[in-house]
Amino acid sequence: MLGAAFQTPKIGEDWRWIPLIFFFFPRITADAMPTTSSGTAASLLANRLAANCSISAVETSIAGLQDDMVAAVCRVLAGDPLSPEAALAFASTCRSVRRAVAPVLAEARRWRARAGVLLKEAHSGAPSLRGGQSCDDLTSTQQLRLATGLVFGDAVVADASICATLAHLIGRRSLDGLEELRIERAADGRDWRPICSALRGGALPKLAFLDLGNNSLGDAFCAALADALSADPAAVLRCVSRLTLSANRIGWDAGAEAMAARGKLGTFRRLEGLYLHGNRALSTAGLDALAARLTPEPRHSQIDARLTLDDRPPGPPLWPDGPSCALPSLQTLTLPKGHAEHEGMRVACSARWPYVQVKFWS
Repeated sequence: MLGAAFQTPKIGEDWRWIPLIFFFFPRITADAMPTTSSGTAASLLANRLAANCSISAVETSIAGLQDDMVAAVCRVLAGDPLSPEAALAFASTCRSVRRAVAPVLAEARRWRARAGVLLKEAHSGAPSLRGGQSCDDLTSTQQLRLATGLVFGDAVVADASICATLAHLIGRRSLDGLEELRIERAADGRDWRPICSALRGGALPKLAFLDLGNNSLGDAFCAALADALSADPAAVLRCVSRLTLSANRIGWDAGAEAMAARGKLGTFRRLEGLYLHGNRALSTAGLDALAARLTPEPRHSQIDARLTLDDRPPGPPLWPDGPSCALPSLQTLTLPKGHAEHEGMRVACSARWPYVQVKFWS
């Protein structure tokens, strides 16, 4: 099934494929383009082709170009591994183009095949299938594009191959419809660094639930995630409302502290639940730093703390001059049970409005 999608059209049918280039081209983003001058030239060439939908225009535009430049144009069009139609349309214009772009299409086939393997490993929910219910029998990468949730259960080890495929698809904006991503068993936290890098461009804009609990990601993952967040604190993972990092051997070193600092700069503005229980190495100094970030600054006005819980205004808190603390929408925080006596955290959470419910779990 996957291979059939990459069959090259017959020459006599080329004219029917040309319009697909111009239909899919507006979806190509700068993230999928090389940053070299050849990438800029490829973009300009694609725009010129869009102005004249004909085979002769394509042949005239690429006349005299070296094969690597023709391949660069195809690479832009093949930016999304789950939508090869534009690249196929370009490749089908003539034999010389097909020859030049053969390596690009071969690479696209490999990534599409890896996406198919990824799909078999994950439970995916596609809203357009079965009346909006989750499906366990998705078989095509087109259905992967429709998925709103990817869940890798306890029986699946998220090894380097799975992480690399996820990072590639995330970076190419192939999974921007995801609202939930859950991985319960990661082989090595270092394998997650490509995924963190892929998030830098603001990918996964709809992701609301990110569950990475019960893995061994460690402090290195926190440092890598903080680095990704620093690219654009207001855009990276902007819709996440629930973040689970429980039982991940996090000791709250400089990386995790950097995450808290990013939260005060506007990252995770919609985060309502942060789950850090099970990280037995979490230090008291780390909790002190987090509590300091969560504590509202005195210069901001506060709603009368004497109001009961029933009197809380609906929705996230609204601060007069912007967020007065990290994670302004936070409502629930879980921490390791061994820190149940951390008075500074209790004070910080009770000083918020609405109050943050802090729980200490094993």
